[in-house]
Formats: sequence, C-alpha cells, structure tokens
Amino acid sequence: MTVKGISKIRIGKECRPYYTTEDDRSRVVVPDATADDLSLPAIKWAIEQHHKHFRTPKQQWRDPFEYLIEARLLDICATEGEEEPQFRVPLATLILFGKETSLTRVLPFFETVIITPTGTKHLRKNAADAFKEICGGENSLARRLCPTIPLEIFPSWP
Repeated sequence: MTVKGISKIRIGKECRPYYTTEDDRSRVVVPDATADDLSLPAIKWAIEQHHKHFRTPKQQWRDPFEYLIEARLLDICATEGEEEPQFRVPLATLILFGKETSLTRVLPFFETVIITPTGTKHLRKNAADAFKEICGGENSLARRLCPTIPLEIFPSWP
C-alpha cells in the first residue's frame, strides 16, 4: 500500500514504511541522451502548468533547461572549452519529456495503453504529452472513449 508517496508493508497488525535500496532507477543517467532528445513544447507546457498551480512569476526561468535543472530533472556536466553546456539526462526526464524517436531508441517497449469498452488506444508519447492527450478537456481521448465521465473531471486547458 502507498500512503502520501510512502510505500508501506503490513507486518503483523501494523503497516510500516517499506524501503528498498537502489530500487529507484529514475535518477539513472541515460547513456548518449542529450538535451536534443527532449521535447521543448512538452517542457514549456509543464512550466505553464507550474506557473498556474504555484502562481510563480512568468520570467522565473529564462529557458526550459533552467526549469529542469531546478527541478533536479537535468544535470549539468562540467565541460571545459565548450560554449554550450552539456547535460546528463536521467531516465525520469526522458520518460516525462522525451521525443518519440528518443523514447523508441532508449525504451523500445515504452507506451501508454488505454483500454475501454469503446476501444483501445496505444500512445508512444512522453508522459506530459500523453497526459495532455488523455485528459486534456472536452476533446480529450478519455472524454471520447468514456463519454459517461462528467466533463468536470477533466482539466480545462486552452
């Protein structure tokens, strides 16, 4: 069971936090992945959602990569003599914001499958783009596949 992001396991009559060492592979750096493997529109959408939710100043991050660095979703490599900074891309960042070609190259079996009584849909997109397509308001995939779900359930994005 998971409560507030902490996994718990039943031991006797009580539930205690359950920790596994080195089980989180999301911080693992993807070899040969670069900032070019990330979708700038998906990152910009995430920044917009962050601004809306936390009411942060619009100019807080000058570019999308500053946002990812502050969110600990991107690491800067120390490189001498290079004008452009080099980044190390963790697996979690690639899953959240990776381009479809990059996801296919690194994670060939990565996809979101939606199965409903009215149909099945396979999406080979990063998590941000998949979320937008599935839950993005009145014209969303979930709304079309599950027309009985009230519209108020879905976020309203322009």
